[in-house]
Amino acid sequence: MRILLVNESARCHTGGANRVVVETLALLASAGHEVALAYWDGQGSEVACPVYQFSLRTGDSILQARWQEILRDFNPDIVQLHQIDHPFFLHAAGQDVPIVRFLHDQSWFCSAGDRMLNGYEACHRAHGAGCLWHHYASGCGGRNPSGNFSRWQRVQRNMTYGRQQHFQVASEFMAQGLVENGFSRSAIDVVLLYARTPKTSRSVVPGRIVVASRLVPAKGVHLLVKAMAAIGDETSSLVIAGDGPERGRLEALSGQLGLKKRIRFLGEISPDAVDAEMAAAEVVVTPTLRPEPFGLIGPEAMAHGKPVIAFAGGATPEWLQNRRNGVILTERSVSALAADLNSLFSNRSEMQDMGKHGQMVWRESFSEEVYTRRLCASFERIISKHNPT
Repeated sequence: MRILLVNESARCHTGGANRVVVETLALLASAGHEVALAYWDGQGSEVACPVYQFSLRTGDSILQARWQEILRDFNPDIVQLHQIDHPFFLHAAGQDVPIVRFLHDQSWFCSAGDRMLNGYEACHRAHGAGCLWHHYASGCGGRNPSGNFSRWQRVQRNMTYGRQQHFQVASEFMAQGLVENGFSRSAIDVVLLYARTPKTSRSVVPGRIVVASRLVPAKGVHLLVKAMAAIGDETSSLVIAGDGPERGRLEALSGQLGLKKRIRFLGEISPDAVDAEMAAAEVVVTPTLRPEPFGLIGPEAMAHGKPVIAFAGGATPEWLQNRRNGVILTERSVSALAADLNSLFSNRSEMQDMGKHGQMVWRESFSEEVYTRRLCASFERIISKHNPT
């Protein structure tokens, strides 16, 4: 197949979605497909395939002409969209070639961004006029009426004009969100994301806990920092890979709890550096409070044969089997985290068994090869629907 991906960036520099795009191009090329990338941030490229730049700040006629030029030059069998909400890609872009939209999060159909109620509970309300009231009254979308209305209009446009599109999502949880907003399940393919084959061999550090996360309140890292003070094994240590507005508060908290020698803040590090930290861990924790659209850190830990502790909710149960490859905590609290970490450190044979089972699950369901096969099967299905014989 000839497959054109469309994304904001051609680099991995700003988070998981861009990394998925860059790595997916390489995986598809390795599987024998012809691939190219069209992107619009104007920065350099880190992909080893043809690239096309375009601008979203031009008039529709200029964008239309540039899009047609890209299609003529590469002649794709299918186009996969990532992180793009421009109206052009709801209307004219899909007339000549089948297009599928890969949704990395819920912002395409939720004007609050993550379909979350107060208390980090999942929201199952369909998008509608009532969302504007809830955004302001409950704060789920922020308390700036202008910003709320602007995001609401964008989602309303998606709801109005995006009904005929095809979608790929990384979890049944995400598919459920689309269905709850009136989209046909037959137009949605679940393509579970992958975790890279580990590149690093490193000795395990006894008692080492790793969390890789953006440092914002909804990621729950503050609960893990507090739990460290309640872990009986004082030789245990926590490595925090990631950055964000909460970092200063978390560093201050670790000092207040007397944990500075047991907690290291690495900041934003490369995927290869995260890989090395995973290899050294005994257990990986993902204490996210919000309902996660997927939760890639879990399969990444499983690829290394590490058990995972995570809070229940979102797509977590789709990759985490309780007491088999880790622990699902139904109580999102410091005490629950500390109790299960203490339990695992007191029974290392169970922890090792969980890690072995997780690695088996990764090979069967979350490896690069399995992801590539699922993705290509989805592409072929969409192409056949667009060009019925």
